[in-house]
Amino acid sequence: MSALARTSEKRVLRVAFPQVTGMSWTAEDGTRHSMLVDYLNEIAKYTGWEYEYIDTNGQTMLNEFI
Repeated sequence: MSALARTSEKRVLRVAFPQVTGMSWTAEDGTRHSMLVDYLNEIAKYTGWEYEYIDTNGQTMLNEFI
């Protein structure tokens, strides 16, 4: 783990997670899979961040954003 990650305070970021066939999914054991998850896991190695994935869908995300 990098020095930055060891010295940073614990931070939990909320991340919208829509289920998109072939793009993002939640396995039976509850693990999340997608290119976004892969990127975030790599970023967490340097920042020490943790993520709370929020189940949603595209329309809800758009409505909430607006």
